[in-house]
Amino acid sequence: MLRAAVALALLILASSAAAHSPRFTAEENAWLNRQRAHDGTKCCDETDAHVGQFVEWRMSGGHYEVHINGGWHRVPAGRLMRHDPADPTPWPGAALLFYTPTPHVLEGFTLWCFYPEPLM
Repeated sequence: MLRAAVALALLILASSAAAHSPRFTAEENAWLNRQRAHDGTKCCDETDAHVGQFVEWRMSGGHYEVHINGGWHRVPAGRLMRHDPADPTPWPGAALLFYTPTPHVLEGFTLWCFYPEPLM
């Protein structure tokens, strides 16, 4: 009985770790889960991916800024998303932003990755 419970718990953990969002197809979720920032950070975890028209960004003083929670926030250079031409985006020409609401930090979110230009 204990083995069955442990096996079930491991199965649930494994499936939730690979999960993303019901907004995306299985192929899109798989692509999102493979992405990394220049500093090696995993971009995606659960439902924190924002694509295309839902991403507001600008250049300011030679760096990128994104609009989150009603304000503009600088994107650390290490959090720019790596581009792998062998693994093209499911959304050609769309900006990509990965962040998670994090109420206990000053900004109220954790920024994981950002890519402003078309990933071709």
